[in-house]
Amino acid sequence: LMAHKLLEKFKEMIGADPVTIIHASIAPLFMTVAWKQGESPMPSLSIVKGRENYLSINEKRYFATSTDMFRRYYEGKASIEELKDKYRQYEKNAQALYDEVTDKDLSALSDAELKAYMERIDDLYTELIATIYIETIDYDKILSVIGPEHREELDVVWEKATQPTFVSFDGRYLRDMIDLVSSEQTDAVRKARFMFTDYSWTKSGDEIEAALAGVRDNLEEKEREVEQLYAEARAKKEAFTAWEDTLSPHARRIAAYTQMVMYMRDARKDPIAQMLAVLVEIATIMAKRAGIALRHAPFIQFHECAKGVEHLKQMKDHIEAREQGCLYLAHPDKTYEIEHRDFEEALAEFNEWTMPRAHEPSELRGQIACRGCVRGIVRVISDPHADKGFIDGDILVTSMTRTEFVPIMKRAGAVVTNEGGITCHAAIVSRELGIPCVIGTKHATRSLRDGDLVEVDADNGIVTKLS
Repeated sequence: LMAHKLLEKFKEMIGADPVTIIHASIAPLFMTVAWKQGESPMPSLSIVKGRENYLSINEKRYFATSTDMFRRYYEGKASIEELKDKYRQYEKNAQALYDEVTDKDLSALSDAELKAYMERIDDLYTELIATIYIETIDYDKILSVIGPEHREELDVVWEKATQPTFVSFDGRYLRDMIDLVSSEQTDAVRKARFMFTDYSWTKSGDEIEAALAGVRDNLEEKEREVEQLYAEARAKKEAFTAWEDTLSPHARRIAAYTQMVMYMRDARKDPIAQMLAVLVEIATIMAKRAGIALRHAPFIQFHECAKGVEHLKQMKDHIEAREQGCLYLAHPDKTYEIEHRDFEEALAEFNEWTMPRAHEPSELRGQIACRGCVRGIVRVISDPHADKGFIDGDILVTSMTRTEFVPIMKRAGAVVTNEGGITCHAAIVSRELGIPCVIGTKHATRSLRDGDLVEVDADNGIVTKLS
């Protein structure tokens, strides 16, 4: 444990640059990672208590990954096929690990064998970091590369270029569950685990079995649903291709890149979930061997787990104290620092540093993800599994949406997020559902409160607090 304040240390490392803050239910086991962008370090800071996590990284450098990659593509230094091939290799490696693990009894493996799997997951994290550029690409970043003289051309393609022409993860998971129940595999629950793994943990075997049973009991109906989803996606793709053929070569390149990053961002959910599902299984076994209660396993830092059971035994008391509040500072060289601290006190200091001094909470501005205008009552949700009395038509306000938010999104009158880009989950799903969505407001979860009446003007990217 470090005696100095990690928040102050992180502030020194960030300097004058702004930070991107992800406020969500994210297990430290998954997301206390850091990397380098070129020669520039990208440390991460997490302020955690229970299932609540404020994860922060350098916004300037994070956003630069998207701009820099699009510039390379625009200048002919990288092609769509090259980028797709690199992503497919990551996807292939994650699938291979998942298939291998689901065919084994990990509890029978030695500590050394489990550590070897942790090394492979670490390698997958490195491959994952190479795809970070797909996460924050948006209109302004593309315009900054192509130049304002091409604004009119970008305006012409933007609306159609940002419409998904593929079946998103929801449909893919339903298709995969149909395949599992149709094949009558005895290990269907274990094979399906990745579809029920989010950034907080994996659902129980009973919950997964219940979901599979729901598909099994309504198989014909679910098969028709999937068939319709894929037919609609094919029609959208055909229409997009026909429209694309009418564009100038310059506009076509922008449209093609936009579609690629949107598809990769959605498809990438599968390999991420697979590696996290494996990580959950290994961490659960290691925690049990180290005498650590399962509820404390999510608070193990990734590289602590990678050091094996004996190290976890030494850290047992510290790990079990983290649930009540702590800070994690992760460095690109795979070292980390952890400080036990009062959560509310740390969060107050963090908000004082990161909230704009002249911020006017009555109005927020962001990017348009799906057009429309609606009024409703705010529900700020970081953990979609926590019941906050959400009712149909409420406005979902969150840092970012993920797979587990979909049931809530289907009931929401509109969606407002802190984070975003055209490839983000909220943007893609809101377009599929046809609900107004404003992304990238930066501070919605800290400026709005449960019960606020707001107007979400997603035609102009403005969220106004009415009362």
